[in-house]
Amino acid sequence: MNHPRNLGVGLVVGLSGIVALTGCGPQETSQPAASVSYDCAKPTAPAQPIHVTFAANAIVSNGAVYAGLKEGLFQKQGLDIEIQPVANVAAAISSVQGGTTNFGFATSVSLFQAIDSGVPISVVAPFAGIAPNYYDNMKKGVDGYTTEVTALVAAPGKNINAVADLAGKTVAVADARGQSELTTRYVVKEAGVDPDSVKYTVMSFPDSLNAFKAGQVDAIFSVDPFLKQATDAGGKIISWPGVETFHDGPTSAIIASNDYIKSEPEIVARFTCAVQASNEFANANPDAVRSATAEAQKVDPATLAKAKVPYFYATADLEGMKRFVGIMRDADFITTDVDLETVVLPRALAK
Repeated sequence: MNHPRNLGVGLVVGLSGIVALTGCGPQETSQPAASVSYDCAKPTAPAQPIHVTFAANAIVSNGAVYAGLKEGLFQKQGLDIEIQPVANVAAAISSVQGGTTNFGFATSVSLFQAIDSGVPISVVAPFAGIAPNYYDNMKKGVDGYTTEVTALVAAPGKNINAVADLAGKTVAVADARGQSELTTRYVVKEAGVDPDSVKYTVMSFPDSLNAFKAGQVDAIFSVDPFLKQATDAGGKIISWPGVETFHDGPTSAIIASNDYIKSEPEIVARFTCAVQASNEFANANPDAVRSATAEAQKVDPATLAKAKVPYFYATADLEGMKRFVGIMRDADFITTDVDLETVVLPRALAK
């Protein structure tokens, strides 16, 4: 049985990393003209496969692309895709902005921060996120909606039984002023605690797990497979911050630079079609996502056999994205409202 899936974005980056990419403050960005007549259902065969590059890391939240590749969905659109591994989302955005890669993976938080800082990029396809109505079903205790991928885990022996107990504590997050810190701050505030009373220390997921086991931090923001290792070591999950903050909607997207979109509109259209098809395939075949991701990670498939697979959006959910922008504005993670109509390509909104 395929269970509902939710937030699965693992590696995230904060505003400081994005600003460093631009060297400047906020500026006007506008959507590039990328109208081209191309039918996803009737792909035209190029003289030879079109080579494109995609910057991403091998995590389950990117698994739809890996699964789509194995299923031949990119090849069907005439594409020869090369995945270029990157350390984090900042690196993916930087490589897209600089023209090193054609497409990249970005969390919604990092995407909006980059655009807020004036980085000329646009959304060419929606990607992983939280399934529609997930939060409502979680509150009702509906079977299959009781957990999500991102979690706040309290270390054993720290006398932390709920989010409200984090006041004055040290929490390891994956980024500074990024998605993990944003959602942690949100649930702390919702618990009636001043978010600034918590000390946030930035660590990679493996490093935070090691610090957790050594008793050097009081709690960690974690994802699988590190989440399971933390709970196996006696950790207690006190919050599912992703879904508790965002409720539902796309928490990530596929991006390209505005220059590339202007210069190669048909290639962009082909790539969008392939991603949309891969997202639908991934939702129907979560085991294929786990298997393809494990292969990309070069690990035993059993390692990810029970990993939660996010919901992949075939079309962009503008209302969900607008809600994310509002949360970020309220938390002062961005300085201006992001005009989504100018940064999400029309083809990403409908098939």
